[in-house]
Amino acid sequence: MDILKNKRPKLDTSKAAVIAINSKGIVVDSSPSAENLMIGWNAGHEGLHVLVKKVAETNIPLEDRLSFHDQIKLWVSVVKIGDLVYVTGRDTTLSDQVTDALLKSRILLKELLDNAVDLAFEVDKNREILFVSPAKAFGVETDVWIGENADKIFWSDVERPTRSPLSVKNEQTFDAVQVKIQGTEERRWVKIVSQPYRNNDGSITVRGTMVDTTQQVRRERMMRAMNLRFKVQERITNILNTAETAEDLMTRASKALVEVLRADSVWLLEKLGRDLVTRASDSEDVLPLDAKAILSEANKSSAQNLIKINHENQVYLVIQVRRGAEIAGFFVIGRDTTISPWSAQEVELVESITNVLTAAFEKSTMIGRLQKLSSEDALTSLLNRGALEKTVDARLSQIKDPASGGVLLFVDLDNFKEVNDTLGHHAGDDAIRYVAEFIKAMIRPADIAGRYGGDEFIIWLEAANEDVASQRARELINVMPAIRKKLGNSNLKLSASVGICSCKNLTERSFEKLASLADEALYNVKTTGKGNIGFANELQAKPENDYAATATGER
Repeated sequence: MDILKNKRPKLDTSKAAVIAINSKGIVVDSSPSAENLMIGWNAGHEGLHVLVKKVAETNIPLEDRLSFHDQIKLWVSVVKIGDLVYVTGRDTTLSDQVTDALLKSRILLKELLDNAVDLAFEVDKNREILFVSPAKAFGVETDVWIGENADKIFWSDVERPTRSPLSVKNEQTFDAVQVKIQGTEERRWVKIVSQPYRNNDGSITVRGTMVDTTQQVRRERMMRAMNLRFKVQERITNILNTAETAEDLMTRASKALVEVLRADSVWLLEKLGRDLVTRASDSEDVLPLDAKAILSEANKSSAQNLIKINHENQVYLVIQVRRGAEIAGFFVIGRDTTISPWSAQEVELVESITNVLTAAFEKSTMIGRLQKLSSEDALTSLLNRGALEKTVDARLSQIKDPASGGVLLFVDLDNFKEVNDTLGHHAGDDAIRYVAEFIKAMIRPADIAGRYGGDEFIIWLEAANEDVASQRARELINVMPAIRKKLGNSNLKLSASVGICSCKNLTERSFEKLASLADEALYNVKTTGKGNIGFANELQAKPENDYAATATGER
């Protein structure tokens, strides 16, 4: 070409795209096919101007590929001859487009050759597999997948993602997608990169790559589980160190479990004798599980800290708290597992924090015992009035079912003044102690008893009905002759009257309310003969003539 010779070429007859530029940057000559170069130069094309300036200053020829208007690409050569700079341009638009298309269509194969992916695939609009490579992936032959539905191949026995990697409108990356490749045993996690592709016939397919990230996902989940476990342990340990009362400790521990496990409800149950008593709960719902069912499952799984109980299509996580071989209580954790089943990671988390939860339970029990010691009546070792009211109110606050609950008995000793007047105040103290000892022997570990004041006692029968309360009241009334004899004077008129109030179906549940209603029933008994039983929902004492006569020797 003339431009390579050291003389000025004639551009009007040149078939190449050439322009000549003087030292002032003015195009002084051009070939007929140099239109794109002319437009680029006059429009101030930065790359072209930079090349021309460098060549003008250094007299060293330069070449570069430049993009112009309308996606035109030119291979530009710049050389200085005399006082002019000549620029030639070869149109590479078509060849570049072909090269780009080839690169895009081969990108999957390139990644495979570079060991960047484990699988490359292409699916049509119906998600049928059109192409897959290599011939063997994840330990199975892949050529048999051609023509098969990709959903069934990639998500065999597992749920397909809501946002499918096989239906995309632009390039997207899907991290930590769980798959179960047909023909393999285990589930794995993969990274999928998908992009749509328009074919020559106008059809749209989706091409994608798949990288096995199972080990990475497992490591990340293990680290998250460890961090979460440490946070939960730290939180409960902080509660252990700062809680001042047993109720506060258990309530805060239950709330922490609800938040961490995304649970709907947590119940803390203490085993008192054969009964399970709710110590704390953040839920307004009644515990669906029966105490017998919980204890039965616990006895079957005595070596396990965590057991699962299925009830009405729900799965409850139950943490056993044991003192040696004996069951002390349970944490029951529930949520709607039909919507959100417990994951293996959540179960593992609960198992890992059983020790710290057991410590929280034991500390709350210890605090409760210390509180009880400081709240005992000096004469009887029963709860004093203040502690009695607080303890019963705490139980009432945990009753969620309006048709159940418990019964309160208000006991008053009849003719107690006669004991003091005839035998002295020490005999009066003995009478109160004898009655208290019988009450303690009569009630269950789950029940509560206290001295309300003077010769008055209150008994709370946990989860009992009026029939059970009536039986207990009879036992107390019937023991009074033996107490008179123990005092050394069987002729005393000392007896007992009992007012009974059930919390069943009461709109207001408080110690004050139940005690007031029971006291009214007791007053009715006292005014109609003493030594009998009265019920808060009756205007007159319930007739118990047979046992009353036996108990008092009189009406």
